[in-house]
Amino acid sequence: VVNSNVDIMDWHGTRGCRDHGILVQAIIAQLRQAFDGGEPVGVLAHHLVHDESAWLFLERLFTVTAQTEACAWLPIRTLIGRGAGKGK
Repeated sequence: VVNSNVDIMDWHGTRGCRDHGILVQAIIAQLRQAFDGGEPVGVLAHHLVHDESAWLFLERLFTVTAQTEACAWLPIRTLIGRGAGKGK
């Protein structure tokens, strides 16, 4: 099972990208759980319905996280192949 813990889209409100600050807080909360033995953090991105704010958020997220070795963006095939969240 591969979970997407943070959905960037506001489906119940604007149907656009959620507030960037709220998204960062949600990612931080998920990271804290991951550090306490939880599963990897998954970000759910709906490329067919992105608005400009969604693209901007993802661009900034990838730019910031690319600057640290503490973050590794893995392809879904890699996650499924190693049993994501199971330590395999």
